[in-house]
Formats: sequence, structure tokens, C-alpha cells
Amino acid sequence: MADLEGSESGYESFIEAASAPISSGCHGKAAMEDINMDDISMSGFSKESVAQSILDYEYENGRRYHSYRSGAYFAPNDEKQYHAIDLFHHVHRLVNGGELCRTRLENPRKILDIGTGTGVWAIEMADLFPEAEVVGIDLSPVNTDWKPSNCTFEIDDVESEWVRPENYYDFIYSRCMFGCISDWPAYINRIYTHCEPGGKVEFTEVVMPYRADNQPPNSAMAYWCKNGSIASEMFGKPFSGVAENLEMWVRNAGFVNVKVRKVKIPVGTWPKDPKQKLIGHFQLLGTFEGMEGFTLALWSRVLGYPIEHIQEVLKAVERELKDPSIHWWYLMYYVTAEKPKVVRSPRPHQPEEPQWWNSHPKGYQDADAVSMKTTDSELLQRQFEQSFRMTD
Repeated sequence: MADLEGSESGYESFIEAASAPISSGCHGKAAMEDINMDDISMSGFSKESVAQSILDYEYENGRRYHSYRSGAYFAPNDEKQYHAIDLFHHVHRLVNGGELCRTRLENPRKILDIGTGTGVWAIEMADLFPEAEVVGIDLSPVNTDWKPSNCTFEIDDVESEWVRPENYYDFIYSRCMFGCISDWPAYINRIYTHCEPGGKVEFTEVVMPYRADNQPPNSAMAYWCKNGSIASEMFGKPFSGVAENLEMWVRNAGFVNVKVRKVKIPVGTWPKDPKQKLIGHFQLLGTFEGMEGFTLALWSRVLGYPIEHIQEVLKAVERELKDPSIHWWYLMYYVTAEKPKVVRSPRPHQPEEPQWWNSHPKGYQDADAVSMKTTDSELLQRQFEQSFRMTD
């Protein structure tokens, strides 16, 4: 049974470090001279071909996007988005009392960080466990000024066949992959396959949409969350229904000792409790920094919204987030599990029948909207404009 929590115990020992400014030193400028090609690898490709193709980034609406498996992920890979990722990493450490994960690890030997982003988690884990091999994978190269010798970064698509053999890793970490995965049961089955018997896994996912106990009528945030969910469904990699189904998918894959924790994350400094206020502060900063990146490609490419409308919506959402009278928050699910020492094969999965489809919060999925054509975006835009007046 899942537990609902606020912040973790042991928080006081982390409070001083948590209040310090966030460093963005884990990634440098996205230029060829800043990336050591010996630090990244890509199965089946030479370093020269990686340098020419992977770093030939795509640019759209003033933001930079990955070129490997172009279009497979909707968010940018530029400095602004990387700063948001580092802020969210800081939030997770605050919630976990300073720890990098919730799983109890003794002497891990082979650790995998899926969707490593800036590489900050993998780098810190490699520091914590210097005898372990830590691998971070992502669609974009990690631009790092420094990393431990036991940490490597690889460019790969986690939904493709994995390079390393089955039963290889003894700890696999997957955090905030909503919007990245088209077939979650297949993804978790693959994690099961490549986790060694007796190995451990940890999943962390967000429940969408954001909520407020005193949410205003015709809320811009509610509009932003709903359209983001619609766009992600049309994109084929849903936001909604992921966290809520994690436990089922993990159990179905064959994992045992499954534990679920639900943590309420404040967005903003409205909590009276100083611990929660600090968490909410950094969550708000990360939301401000990352909100545009989470919106531009999905809303323009998938929903067909003009950039002017998207920017108006983002301004309206920002105004609501800055209003201290509105107490925004969301739920974070933490799922930990182990692969049994006596292994059985994962249950077969039928990808043509997505299991998350009927698992959205009641009233949140709009079947007509999910199946709409991009030309219908004008109707949603008019509905938004009629809902509330947008001011500068």
C-alpha cells in the first residue's frame, strides 16, 4: 500500500547545503571544443560520426533540440532547460533528505541512470560509490566540465535494444520519464531483463495535472496542464496515467518487494513549514525555468498553436504561480523494487493496447480532444481566450 508523505526525516542535516545556490557547473557550453568525445559513446558509430551528427543540433523558436532520433523527445537540450533539470534534481534531494535515491544500496557495482539529462545524478552517484561503474544514457551528449573516472555517458534511445547484456546492472534508476516513453510496460520489462537477479530498481514519476486546494475558476494552469496532457497523448508519449500505473507495471514485469511512496510537492513558498517552503521555492524556480521548454514543441508542432498564443498562456500561468494566495502542488510517486534471485520471464505485453489509456484521473481525459486534428487548435485557443482576460 502506498504512503502519502510530506518531506523526509533527516532533512535538518541537509538544510544548510540545500539552501546554497545551485551550481550549473555540471554542464558547459554546447560547443564541440567543450565536449570530450572520449567521455561519450554510441554503439556502432565512430567518434567522428557522433561529432558530426549528434552535435548538429536543431533550433526552433529560439530553443535548441537534440538531433539524434530527431523529434523523439519534445523538450530542448539547451542551457535554460538544463538549469531547470538541475533545479528539479535539487528538489528531489531536498525531498529525500539529501539522499540521491530512496533505495538502500550497500556496494553497488553497475549502476544505470536512464535519461541522465545534465548527468548530475550519475556524477554524484559515481562520487558516492567510487568502486561502481555508473552509466548515464540520454538522447543528447552530456556537456560536463568534470566527472569521476568511474562515470561514463552514452548516447542512446532507451526504447531501442540495449547495448549491454541481460542481467547486467545491479541498480537501475529511472526518474521523470513521463513524456519520453511510448510503451511503459515494454520499457519496464526491458529494465527487468537487464537488471541482475537480486538487483534493485527505482522509479520516480509525477502525477499530472498540478493541483490547488483553492484553484481559481478558469485557471490558466489548469488549461496548460490539460492541453499538455492532450498534446502528449497525440505525440504518443503520455504525461498522465504514468505514475498511477507504475506499481502495476513493475509488479507485472516480475519485480518483488515493491514499495510505493506518494509525496506532496508544493509549488511556491506558500507552505508555513520551513522545510516545505524551501522545497516549494526550488520547485517554483524550476517550473519557471523549464515551463517554456515543456510547452513550445508540443503545443506548436502537435496542437498547432501559434507562438504568440503559447507565450500568452505561459505569461498567464506565471502570474498564477506568483500569486501567493493560490497553493499549487502535485504528487510525486516513488516506486522501489527488486528483481527476484530466482528469475521468471516477464509477462507478455501487447503494445497495441496501451494499458494507461483508461487509467487517467476521472474527468481529465477528453477522448474527443485526444483524437482531434491540429486544425481544431483554433477552437481551444478561443476557449482559452474566453475563459479569462490575459494581461501583461
